Amino acid sequence: MTDLVPTLDSPGLHVVKPFSHVAATGSYICGCGDAATANGDADVWALVQDYAYFHGQAHTGEGR
Repeated sequence: MTDLVPTLDSPGLHVVKPFSHVAATGSYICGCGDAATANGDADVWALVQDYAYFHGQAHTGEGR
């Protein structure tokens, strides 16, 4: 599973929520060097929105 965790060499977003009664965890590393982590469903949702809007494909012009 460690190969799914983003690194600077392989940037991306990683979210884990193994069971509905367990809080989600998430992290991202962007190719621009920015990184963030979050714990808890609401915070992970905000992390995903941040990554989608400001990082990832947003830097390539393929996103928003």
